[in-house]
Amino acid sequence: MKQLNLWVLLLGLNLISMLCLGQARPTPSEIISNFNKMFPDASDVQWKDKINNFAAFFNIRGARCEAKFAPAGSWISTEEAIQWDSLPPIVADSLKACKYADWKGTSAYILRLSDGMTQYHVVVTKSDLGRKILFFNPNGQLLADH
Repeated sequence: MKQLNLWVLLLGLNLISMLCLGQARPTPSEIISNFNKMFPDASDVQWKDKINNFAAFFNIRGARCEAKFAPAGSWISTEEAIQWDSLPPIVADSLKACKYADWKGTSAYILRLSDGMTQYHVVVTKSDLGRKILFFNPNGQLLADH
């Protein structure tokens, strides 16, 4: 009897872990259609249900990107990995002048929002303090740090 209970428990845990790894709901066809219109050259597309939105992770022009869409299908934003030397000089200068100037930069991204706004996300690390994501506007103003 104990052996049977153990097998049932293991089977149940296995099913739960498989459900946790899978996408909770399928990506709606309207979202996929909008994505394909916006990014016809995208490759290696992987979808993820992020509960309050759907995200597509993909490659385009050699860069890794993430596009987010609302459940109804509208585009929210696209984040694209960029090289350090692609940061606008005003953003790079602001980074050198802010309180994180002595932190090591590890990656940079450009974020295009559906309202037409653009932001730059810079990931910095410092060994004893961990990691921060800095958010800059195109004028070099530090908007937030997380």
